[in-house]
Amino acid sequence: MTTAPTVPPPQTAMSWPDVEALDATGVMLARPRMGDAAATAEMQADPRLWVGVPETFRTTTTVRQEDEFRQFLDHWRAHGFGYWLVWEAGTGPGGHGATPDGRSGGTEAGPPPIGPIGLGGLRWLWWRERWVLNTYVRLAVAVQGRGLASSLLRRAIDRLAGDLADTTTVVVRTRPENAAMARLAHHLGFHEAGTEERSAGPYRILATRIGGGGPSGGDEATRPIDG
Repeated sequence: MTTAPTVPPPQTAMSWPDVEALDATGVMLARPRMGDAAATAEMQADPRLWVGVPETFRTTTTVRQEDEFRQFLDHWRAHGFGYWLVWEAGTGPGGHGATPDGRSGGTEAGPPPIGPIGLGGLRWLWWRERWVLNTYVRLAVAVQGRGLASSLLRRAIDRLAGDLADTTTVVVRTRPENAAMARLAHHLGFHEAGTEERSAGPYRILATRIGGGGPSGGDEATRPIDG
C-alpha cells in the first residue's frame, strides 16, 4: 500500500529548457502544455503502445490525459524537469517548431507529421517509502527503431546524475510482456530488481542508481531496493 510522502523529494539545481533538440535525431523535446493533451491522447490511443497493459489502465482519452498533464505540469513547476513531449522538428505548436539547425520543418516529400510523436523522461515518485525517479517512455510506432527512446532517457539520466548530490534510485516498472522495454533498460545500465503487484497486475522492476558522483553499477545497483 502506498503511503503519503514523509519528506520532500531531493532538490536539483538546474531547470531544464522548455524546448531543446535531441542531438542529431531530428526531434525536439518540449515541456508539455495543457493544450497538447488531446493530441497526446490520440497518439497514445494505439493499443500497440500498451504491451500487456489492460485497456482500463491506458491513458487513451483526452480527459485522462488532461488529468495526467496536470500532474506533469505541477512537477515541472515544482522541480524544473519532468516528462517531455517529443515532436518531429518543425511540428510543435507555440515555438516548438524550429529544427535543430533553425530551418522550418518538412521536406520536398511534404510537410512533417502534425502532433507529438512521443512522451517520456523522468519524474519523482514516492515508492516503497522513498523518493525514486520513475522512468517513462512511449513513442508512436511509426518512429520506433530510430533510437529515440534510448537517446531521450540517456539525456534525462545523464543530466540528473550530474545534478543530484546524493545517490538516487531510478526505476523502470514494466509489464512482463514488454520485452522491448526491458531490453532498453538493460541497454541503459539498469538491473533486474524484482517484481511488484499493482492494480493492473504484476510488473517487472529494473533499477539503477545515479547521482552522488555519477551513475552506479555493480553490487550497489543490484542491491534490493524494497526496504
